[in-house]
Amino acid sequence: MSKNLNHQDWVVQQFNKYLRKQYRDVIIHSSIIEGVLRNESKKGSFDQASKALLRSGKINSTEFRVFNEVREIRNNLVHESFRNQLVQNDIDGLRDELMKKYMKHIR
Repeated sequence: MSKNLNHQDWVVQQFNKYLRKQYRDVIIHSSIIEGVLRNESKKGSFDQASKALLRSGKINSTEFRVFNEVREIRNNLVHESFRNQLVQNDIDGLRDELMKKYMKHIR
């Protein structure tokens, strides 16, 4: 890993030069999960969709917790990194945590 970039330098590195494959992959995976849940529930947000599916019995509480963890980590990775200007190591840590969640549940 390179030096711990500040937020502005990280954004320039990621979006002006290239989008790292690892970062892109976790965003794509979480977007697919969100899309499936929203489509199945007919709700407008990730949070509303998973809650509606839990209430309807289409997912169980364990699945709800997993989806909620994915949603929270994804939101931190995307929204909080820009709002709170996380540094590169924080962003990389969230990305790695989210990928570990995916890998744990697809095996």
